[in-house]
Amino acid sequence: MLSCINALGEKWHPECFCCTHCRKPVGVSSFFVEDGKPYCDDDWNHLFTTKCVDCKGPIKVGQKWLEALGGQPFHADCFKCSSLLYNKEFFMY
Repeated sequence: MLSCINALGEKWHPECFCCTHCRKPVGVSSFFVEDGKPYCDDDWNHLFTTKCVDCKGPIKVGQKWLEALGGQPFHADCFKCSSLLYNKEFFMY
């Protein structure tokens, strides 16, 4: 009996259910859907998530982050406060 993946309202061979961007099989791993198309975690984070203004890396689902300096996004670990920012308002997500 062949294995199959039920995803996006269809049945797929595991080797045929691939990331839209890199074309690697997603298999039974977690994946994201954008515009009805599957993406592996790495590509979805690279292509569609907000980027940290300090390290330029994606702010992944579940990561702590904040907006500062006029609403710019930072990873919580990347943000470094300085005395110039004393008494400014920051929002942690």
